[in-house]
Amino acid sequence: MKFSNLPPSINFKQYMIMKYPEFFQTVRELKMTISDSFLPLCYCIYISKDLKKCVVRSNLTTWDMTDVSYFILVGMYKWQNFTYMNTRSVTLGFFNDKLDPVNSIRFDKYELTEINFSGDTFNPYQQNSPCYHVKDTSTGQSLSIEQIPLANFQQVLNTIWEAENKE
Repeated sequence: MKFSNLPPSINFKQYMIMKYPEFFQTVRELKMTISDSFLPLCYCIYISKDLKKCVVRSNLTTWDMTDVSYFILVGMYKWQNFTYMNTRSVTLGFFNDKLDPVNSIRFDKYELTEINFSGDTFNPYQQNSPCYHVKDTSTGQSLSIEQIPLANFQQVLNTIWEAENKE
């Protein structure tokens, strides 16, 4: 069996990133150095300043950052189980509008701390679905958001804002 060896998280703080194109070039180079199994497909989720809207792009391109407060990068890599080849997603990082890595995306009462991808590596017919880790900042209680594809990230924001507006 051959599996890609990926670190659980990538430390972007070691890179001095000044400009947007340099940032994406660094991401491309990082993907190549981590594993030759990374695919060109990379989801970029741009979240607006009011944290209520987003734009999801399925490629690594520049974007007008004037109304962006955060963005999320998710890469895909291929893995092989005997003769079966499949892909897996991994979160490359959360970033603010200054291209600095951040640990979470903060809302009024909640924060998005992580996006994991569930699936059984040994099951060739696995689901590769995101699991969004959202918690209440005052109580620490988790808000369960699962099975929403990255392409529909707007639903994740809507769910968070519904929880924000309760009470």
